[in-house]
Amino acid sequence: MLIISLNINDFGGVNEQLANYRKINYYGRTVTDWDFWRKIEKTIVIKKLKNIIREKQPTIFILQEFELNNSEEPMSFIDWMKDNGYKVKGAMPEYKISMTLLFVKNEKVTQIHISHGKTKIDARDCAIKIENYIIYGTHVPLNSKSRPTIREDYWDEIIDFYEEYKTNQIVLIGDFNTYDETSRAYVKYKKLLGKGALDLWLHQGKPNSTPTEVKYHNRLDYVFISPSVEENVVSMDIDANIMDKDKISDHAAVLLELK
Repeated sequence: MLIISLNINDFGGVNEQLANYRKINYYGRTVTDWDFWRKIEKTIVIKKLKNIIREKQPTIFILQEFELNNSEEPMSFIDWMKDNGYKVKGAMPEYKISMTLLFVKNEKVTQIHISHGKTKIDARDCAIKIENYIIYGTHVPLNSKSRPTIREDYWDEIIDFYEEYKTNQIVLIGDFNTYDETSRAYVKYKKLLGKGALDLWLHQGKPNSTPTEVKYHNRLDYVFISPSVEENVVSMDIDANIMDKDKISDHAAVLLELK
């Protein structure tokens, strides 16, 4: 089973950032200029992304920062994935949003409810049960009032989810937006490890300095597993060509193969 996780950057490639198209509205609130973003060229990125899917044939393809309900291209991409045998999993609100979606090529898959009693954020993550695994894909948000502070309460919900399912074969994968060892979010990262979760990249002896995003060249994209998953890990890789060579996104892709 191949799992690929990628922050697709709303199909803006390496250079275009949705955050750059925010403005203050009449009421003094920060809003996204979706009308302007709709004009950003996305077809080249999507074409390259489809080529990767054809080549790799992942069982699970997790996309963070997936633009929903605004541009035509992302919606057409969903239809293309369905035509190629993938089921779409995730909270899919009707309003314009950047979110996390899971595309799964397996008939025997069920979506798992995730409690968001603290944050009330339900479009940044998705969890499924497939074969003997619990797969949780996520994108830890920034605090919009004090960027770039990481939402610690969201980290708490991740830890709660791991606690609930840690006796299973659980995989947490995605953009965790956490690197700075002096930050309070890093304390949450260490707390997750203290619960028994393994940071698979480091557990395999790989360097923490491996960059998974362009701007700061930090490792923001992770795979955490419960110890019971370790014996079923075939490989874990970070594909930096996604951001460096192919320029599909400002993030690298994380690839996890399980028995």
